Amino acid sequence: MNENDRNGRLGKTRSTGSYQSTKLNKKKQMRQNAELKMDMAYRGQKTKNPSQERRSEPERRSSVQGSAQRRKVTQQTAQRQAAARQNSSGRVNAGRNNMEPSGTRINQTRIDTAKTAQRPHTREQMMRDKRARERYLRRRRRALCTQLALLAFSIVLLAGIVVLIKKAVIKHETVEVEANVEEEIQSVLGNVTDDSVEISKYYVYGTHFNLEGHIGTTKELKTLELVMVDDKKGLAVGQDSEEEMEKIYQLVKTIGEDGSYYFKTAENINEGINLENIDDGNYCLLLKLLYADGTKEYKSLKDAVGEQAITYYTLTESGKNQKIDIAFAQDDKGTNLSYLGMQVKRSKLPDDVYDIVIDAGHGGKDPGADKNGYTEAELTLPYAKAIKESLEDKGYKVQLTRDGSESSSEDMAYTMYDEDGRVSIACRSGAKYGISIHLNSNAEALTSGGVQVYCSVHGNPDFAKLIADGIVTDGNTNYSSMESDRVANGVYASPYSQNGVVKSTATAQKYGYTPYDYTGVDSLFMIRELGGIATGALVDGRDPRYGTNEYRNSNVGVESVLVELGYISIKSDLQNIISNQKGYVKGIAEAVEKQIEQQKKL
Repeated sequence: MNENDRNGRLGKTRSTGSYQSTKLNKKKQMRQNAELKMDMAYRGQKTKNPSQERRSEPERRSSVQGSAQRRKVTQQTAQRQAAARQNSSGRVNAGRNNMEPSGTRINQTRIDTAKTAQRPHTREQMMRDKRARERYLRRRRRALCTQLALLAFSIVLLAGIVVLIKKAVIKHETVEVEANVEEEIQSVLGNVTDDSVEISKYYVYGTHFNLEGHIGTTKELKTLELVMVDDKKGLAVGQDSEEEMEKIYQLVKTIGEDGSYYFKTAENINEGINLENIDDGNYCLLLKLLYADGTKEYKSLKDAVGEQAITYYTLTESGKNQKIDIAFAQDDKGTNLSYLGMQVKRSKLPDDVYDIVIDAGHGGKDPGADKNGYTEAELTLPYAKAIKESLEDKGYKVQLTRDGSESSSEDMAYTMYDEDGRVSIACRSGAKYGISIHLNSNAEALTSGGVQVYCSVHGNPDFAKLIADGIVTDGNTNYSSMESDRVANGVYASPYSQNGVVKSTATAQKYGYTPYDYTGVDSLFMIRELGGIATGALVDGRDPRYGTNEYRNSNVGVESVLVELGYISIKSDLQNIISNQKGYVKGIAEAVEKQIEQQKKL
């Protein structure tokens, strides 16, 4: 084969390989160049070696044919390798690859090979990469934790600085307010004659503040008035107009045997100064004396008995309350007079202060009345819970004296004055109103029952009347026909009767203690003992069967009513109480709401 034939054969190879990739063509070119060099070397060797020239023509042909055979084998091997790489790229694109040029298929093989080359080729390399990633993540986590700790420390430090600044501001404002109050009270007391008016009793019952006292004078008094002066406005002394006066209350006065005048703010303990409609501010309470000769003077008040200061929280209205502090003080820097001050301001209701307290009668080992397969204790508890829920839905804060969790072995008839007893819980609640739920019973075969609501003998019956009317209207029942101690339809006030006093005296003799003085006090302990000094609470522990009412001398009392829903001994009453709880509860809850609304408007 001559050189032209060989070049022609190479040209044909290049032509048929035009669809192959550049890399494959390059490899073929290299092989072909190698073969050419071999052939040229052979030729040169033949020229230089005479002995080879003498080889026969058949030997030369055999050598040329061997070279051609080797080239053919090399080409077939390259084609098989290309086909194998094409098959390894996946059968998913087989149809598409069959339609594409072979060069495209080879290019895809190159891409796949490059991707494979980028992956770790050994398990050791993969493990090194994994450990490196873990070290990186640990460093990031440590850095993040450090940053968060610094941020938290900065927040705490900033909060501490803010608190210190607020305390400093509040302290400064408090000092300024106290200084202003002192100046204002000195201005008010500057127009006061003296502080010779002695207050012998002052208290809050329900929503009203009352005081009692006496004053000696040589002049004839025409009227006595209690004036609540706004410290900022002062007294309008010498002026006909008294618009600066915040409130003026006419006092009830009597003349004693010694010629002194005795006075009090109201006849009933649940009247007097209504604490539910006083604006925020600082006030001074003075006594205004109008004499028969037309002259007048003001006197400040002083404490003659050492009663404790009063803190009162108003009933919740739209989620808001006021705090009212009432206490005696001394103007040491100016007039040196004693006076009774009142501070009123907005305040959140403390967790342990409530608007209303509901008492489910009896409980524990004490079943109360027992008739027709039911006990009073088991019927009053669901009523108390339902009333509580209804009042809470109206926005009031309500406490129960028992919730059914008491032990069945606890004799609650004798534990009422314990720390967790029903009376103690009610007195501690700070509530303005209390409602004790009971059922009546009578050994006689009565055919007509009805509702009875008891109130204190020392107060007006308005609140009790609202409840009785509400129960009759919504409970589908009637007023009790009992006449003893009745003050209005369905409303009763029960003092100790002569028969009750005799029985109590006999009991005292039996157990060896001095009888209580029941003169003019309520016979129902859930009314008497919750009112403190206002109602004459008296249980001091002398009866060994009971404990001591620690709140008997309190000058803050709960205005309480005791509700007899009906007679457990009368089947018609009992059936209505069981089946119509919703109506009874509605009547009671709406009566309480109406009472509170009236107090806010007075």
